[in-house]
Amino acid sequence: MPKDSPYSDWRVTPLKYFVIFFERFVKGPIRAIFVQLFLMISPSIPVDLRKSLGEVDPKRLFSVSLGIALFFCFFVTAFLCFTEGTLFGSDPTRRYFIQDGWNIFLYVLVCPTYCALACCLIARTIKEWSFLADYADAKAEPDPRPRSLYRIYAVFFLALLLCTIFITNYMDDVLNPAIQDAAKARVYWFMHDLGEGQRTLNRVGYYYVVLNFSLLFLTLLGVACFLSLTAEVMRAGSADDPDRIDSFDVLYEKLQSFTIAYLLIKGLAATYTVNFYIWAVSPLGKTSNLLAAQIALTIVGVFFIAVPRQYIELKWFELWSKSGKQFEYRETRSSEAKKWGGFLDALFITSILSAWRFDFPSVAKWFSE
Repeated sequence: MPKDSPYSDWRVTPLKYFVIFFERFVKGPIRAIFVQLFLMISPSIPVDLRKSLGEVDPKRLFSVSLGIALFFCFFVTAFLCFTEGTLFGSDPTRRYFIQDGWNIFLYVLVCPTYCALACCLIARTIKEWSFLADYADAKAEPDPRPRSLYRIYAVFFLALLLCTIFITNYMDDVLNPAIQDAAKARVYWFMHDLGEGQRTLNRVGYYYVVLNFSLLFLTLLGVACFLSLTAEVMRAGSADDPDRIDSFDVLYEKLQSFTIAYLLIKGLAATYTVNFYIWAVSPLGKTSNLLAAQIALTIVGVFFIAVPRQYIELKWFELWSKSGKQFEYRETRSSEAKKWGGFLDALFITSILSAWRFDFPSVAKWFSE
């Protein structure tokens, strides 16, 4: 495909036909339901909250968030294990914290990284959402729904509900010897052995629940913030008047904040796949949450992240083409953003295939024969 059009990306073609199908057949109340459901998972940001944040250095925010997450994930956990007597020891039936290389790797590197990325996404949304919403109002028909505070309430409600469901289900799985391989998992540093195969949480375990709940909640807020920016980009892309849309050079400048959010969510998804892979191969990986995590990561990472950018480029390219006016197509990502996006895509795909137990050696052997 020519490089001077959105169709240079093969994913745009199926997206085009999906958009045609949706616009032609999904109308009236059904479309309104889809819109409302999407708005429920993408918060609006009050203008006064944006002003109160002020200017934030992204590198400083990332570093500080990384340091705070490292402190609470690793150092607080290690200290509580020390006070509980599960930091180290010689009991062969127990897995002490220093023996738990899977969680140590996650707590030192992976969890702080995705926490920092989520914090950067939240801060960027607070700062930039109103500007994107104003831009969408100028290009498409103004819609009062995006400014409603019910979207913030809905996001917090849904995030807390999902965290409650997933964390309680996960804890029930890891404390149940019938689900876990007891000989392999042993009695973890956050568990207390009651005898006869019965386990419960010790004092470290209470913190373990709070920590996992907080990590998931922060991640869901970060994803919701990306969806919030996505909603405004999609709304701007729904413009149907060629006289109201800008050149692709102007669009490139207007979507710079979204491009940064796009790279942040890609980094978050890629980091989460590493987290997911370590979790899957650990002794605590036999949990029913595993399938849900596989499905969610596949949908978000492979299909959804690139859609908003492709959608507005496709729609505006079609509008410009039908208008008969001269225009020059320009992708809304910079060359540097494309390089980072490609790197994160490779990391994501490799990690997700590994997590799905993709047999790389067998495939390589098959190609060599």
